[in-house]
Amino acid sequence: MNMSISEPLSDLCHRIEQMGIRVTSQRKAIIHLLLQYRGKHVTADDMVAVFKRKPGVVGRATVYRTLELLADRQVIDKHHFDNEVARYELREPDQKHAYHQLLCSRCKQARTIKEDWLGELEERIEQIHGFRVLDHHLIFIGRYNNSCDDASRSMAPRRSCSCTPFT
Repeated sequence: MNMSISEPLSDLCHRIEQMGIRVTSQRKAIIHLLLQYRGKHVTADDMVAVFKRKPGVVGRATVYRTLELLADRQVIDKHHFDNEVARYELREPDQKHAYHQLLCSRCKQARTIKEDWLGELEERIEQIHGFRVLDHHLIFIGRYNNSCDDASRSMAPRRSCSCTPFT
């Protein structure tokens, strides 16, 4: 395990334990893998495929259950892009809300926006409706000006777009 991952691994495991979640060796392996995929959108099947190369380490059901548990506790964010399979992204310790996503309507690839510009809207919702926003998920659907050009008017998703792929 390299140093860039070992320090956050112990911090993240400690934070999870403080939530009352037991950190088993299997969960620790999943957390370690999430740290390796930090800043990327990973599916449960992506993680299962990694663990299949190391038989007996972590089973499929454990991966799915652990990801759901961590998403429920807001350790990770769960995204559904355009009716695709759930993708998970590690949440930073000081991150108040899930990051916003830009989803290309043509090639179905996503980029993350780390800025949260909805603070004023959340305050207005609380003032007007008496509803305190705890979290939100926001996906902007559209196309980039410099990619997915209109030369091909096909409605079929294009994978040759210059958008950053789901990774």
